[in-house]
Amino acid sequence: LLFLMVLAVFLTLFTNVWLSFWVGNKFKSLSNGTYIGLYVGFTILSCVLIALEFTMMGYINTEASKVLNLQAVKRVLHTPMSFMDTTPIGRIINRFSKDTNSLDNEISLQLKLFLHFGAVIIGILILAIIYLPWFAITIPFLLVMFLVITNYYQASSREVKRLEAINRSFVYNNFNEVLNGLNTIKAYGAQKRFMKKNDKFVDRLNEVYFVVIANQRWIAVNLDTLAGLIVFIVAMLSVTRQFNISPSSVGLLTYYMIEFSQLLSFISTSYTEVENEMNSVERVCHYANNLEQEAAYRRSEFKPAPEWPSKGEVSFQNVSSRYREGLPLVLNNLSFVVEGSSKIGICGRTGAGKSSLVSTLYRLSELAGGKILIDGVNISQLGLFDLRSKLSIIPQDPVLFQGTIKKNLDPFNEATDDELWDAMRRSGLIPCL
Repeated sequence: LLFLMVLAVFLTLFTNVWLSFWVGNKFKSLSNGTYIGLYVGFTILSCVLIALEFTMMGYINTEASKVLNLQAVKRVLHTPMSFMDTTPIGRIINRFSKDTNSLDNEISLQLKLFLHFGAVIIGILILAIIYLPWFAITIPFLLVMFLVITNYYQASSREVKRLEAINRSFVYNNFNEVLNGLNTIKAYGAQKRFMKKNDKFVDRLNEVYFVVIANQRWIAVNLDTLAGLIVFIVAMLSVTRQFNISPSSVGLLTYYMIEFSQLLSFISTSYTEVENEMNSVERVCHYANNLEQEAAYRRSEFKPAPEWPSKGEVSFQNVSSRYREGLPLVLNNLSFVVEGSSKIGICGRTGAGKSSLVSTLYRLSELAGGKILIDGVNISQLGLFDLRSKLSIIPQDPVLFQGTIKKNLDPFNEATDDELWDAMRRSGLIPCL
């Protein structure tokens, strides 16, 4: 696909150059059917190649964005709970909203425009050199000026884009806090305080966005000046008759150089936007490749028997646990045994460690010491799928996922319809007939 894309850009460049060449040199002979056929043929070929170029670029960008997004979602779902405890939810939402939108839409659009405009600009420069060979002397100097202006702009624009992404995360995180704690905020009459907090975050985001727009206007003015200089050089070489070219060729060159002045600003903006939006790629790639992961989801070398656990005996042996590194222990050398088929209740004040016991059973946080045995099997040796698929929990907050009731009752499609109906009857969800 990459080879086809480069080929399409090259052929589009070739078509632009030769189309301009034939129109300029054979303008008086357009009555000849041969040249008219060449003109029409090059025009159709240019349209086909541009369509091929955009199609290949769109497909490549869409596939890359999809792969990165799926990898990021997978790694987020397999991160330890300590990651969720220490990462603001707004930061995560930002990765899968604005950053993902940049990957899906903005980078794809700007990169396609950059390659297309780049091919057209190179074609115009080659056309100008063919008619005005002395114009080639100015190209290195103009290229140096263009790179200096662009690099000076990118140095600030890149960092401002990072600041924009950071401040946007604050806005998302504050909005999420308000939604989750809406009842508490109303109960304490703290609406104005949170409205002021939201206004402060939005104002900071707008301040950064204003600098982004100001940077774009600055480079637009400088590149328009540079493009005007190029048009002036070509116009003076044409008017002063340094080379023997026809009036139709002068008109052709003038038209393309005026178009060149517009394209130069477009290509710089496109290139800069692609580089700025690569900040989003950088953040999504961090989630897709570098997030800390839980223990192995499946372990082929240690797999429990299919009927495990058969009795349900749970044994805690000198268990010590903390939520993450650097925090004090929440369970300290805890030992007890729960016999199979028995029902127990655990009582204690808030923060006594009741929920922490369940977290250790599901290995939401790994043990700092000791071990837990279920029917004589050390659960730390099991894969997380083999362990968690054998345990059941009724959470304090009821949660229904999008989909059918059957999908919520049997997400892995392991039970028959008769078993599901029987479970609903026994739990009282439907009347027993």
